[in-house]
Formats: sequence, C-alpha cells, structure tokens
Amino acid sequence: LTKENETYINQLNQLKEDNYINKQTYERVEVNYKGIYELDKSINTDIIRTMEEHFMLSEFINPQKSIQYSLCYKASKDGDKSNTLRSNCAGIGPLIFLIETHDGYRFGAYFNLALQFDEYGGYLSDKDAFIFSFDTKEKYKVINFEAALGDFKGKFPTVGRQDIFLEEGFLTN
Repeated sequence: LTKENETYINQLNQLKEDNYINKQTYERVEVNYKGIYELDKSINTDIIRTMEEHFMLSEFINPQKSIQYSLCYKASKDGDKSNTLRSNCAGIGPLIFLIETHDGYRFGAYFNLALQFDEYGGYLSDKDAFIFSFDTKEKYKVINFEAALGDFKGKFPTVGRQDIFLEEGFLTN
C-alpha cells in the first residue's frame, strides 16, 4: 500500500466508526424521545421537563442503556393517599419517585427493586438506591443502604430512615 492509500483507508475506517457511534446515539435519543414525549400528557410526569433531564436520569440509573419508564401513580391525578399508591404500584419495579415541592424544587429517588405492598417489610435493603436533584443535577448515594426504602402499613414509602417522606394528605396539608 502506498502512504496515500493507507491514509484513505484510515480515514474510511474512522468514518465507519463515527457513523456507528452516531447511529447508537441517534437510537438512544430516539428511544428516550419516544419515552418522554409520546406519553399521554394526562398521565405523564411534568417533573421531567427537558430531554437533558431525561438523559441525566437515564445516566444516573444505567449509563450503558437508555431507560424507559411508565407512570403508575401521580398524586395530582390519583390523590394523596398511600393506599392508592400501594394499589397502583404493587409489584412494579425498579421504582423512581419524583417529587416537586410547592416552592418548585424537583428531586427524587431510585430503587432497584419492586415493592410488594401487601406485605409490609419495614426497611428494605438496596445497594443501588440513590437520591437525585434536577435542580443541582447531582446524584447522592444512599449511605445506609440496609434502610434504603421504608415500607410501613398506612404510610407512604420513605427514602432512607426519613431522608424523604410524605405524609397522608400532603397535597392539601
């Protein structure tokens, strides 16, 4: 091979590699785009507002893959009673809790488990659990993973031993 041909072959190989990377990126964006924007707006979460936030959450949960999720409970639609959350979300997992305060702060928690809400297990262990903030764009590992998720009868699940918790009637109180 001549030096010139070798250069062309290297450039061609680089273009093939770039094309492959671009295709993977496009497929990931397309999946995420469909996942966030083709959801029925009446059941979609309004807390994840941009593709950047969706990508951030996807990176926090699984950097190698895009994630897809569906909404099993929305307090503004389903009410602020723990028994409704429990009946709507029993057996569904992994779990993502998304919360927006009256002041506009947006944050949540992730758990790599499914809850069986008919059995109250106290605190559940999850080494993959974390808390995150859309405002600071940070992920905070749950340090006491043995008590990552609190599951107690008649109450909303808690994150940690009460790092994040909601009381019955939180929308009106």
